[in-house]
Amino acid sequence: QEGIKSDVLALKLLAKAADGSLRDGLSLLDQAIVYGNGSVDVETVESMLGIVAQHPVDAILRALAEQDAQIMLTIVAEIAERNADFGNLIEQLLRIFHRVALFQKLPQALAQDEEFDLISELAGLMLPEDVQLYYQIALIGQRDLALAPDPKTGFEMLLLRMLTFRP
Repeated sequence: QEGIKSDVLALKLLAKAADGSLRDGLSLLDQAIVYGNGSVDVETVESMLGIVAQHPVDAILRALAEQDAQIMLTIVAEIAERNADFGNLIEQLLRIFHRVALFQKLPQALAQDEEFDLISELAGLMLPEDVQLYYQIALIGQRDLALAPDPKTGFEMLLLRMLTFRP
């Protein structure tokens, strides 16, 4: 069961990266097969695409909820060592903020969510107005990431804004 979930998640990541193009999707799948020596799994696809695994994102969000800048910046430094795609990391944050906001208004809407435990935990730790502000800050940070001196600095500033400008 867990292996199938992992395989499906790997295929979802490839489909998202293909952005609606069947040809790109097949090309990415071929690359993933070669990259994984005949095996396509989440870790292989994330590594190939430069995607940050979910665990650091979870840890960043928990540190944000606890207002712990030290932990957040330590995690960002670890992520930067792996040459992660900070634009993708912002997208992951945006998706989670969206689902947390949904959960806070309509918990039943996410009953089947694969990350239900994380979403419900964050919904309890964050005020709805904080989630809305964090989402807005992440949107603006996503737009401005290319203007930062480097992606790591831009991402750190995004997180520091979230810590600084709480309602």
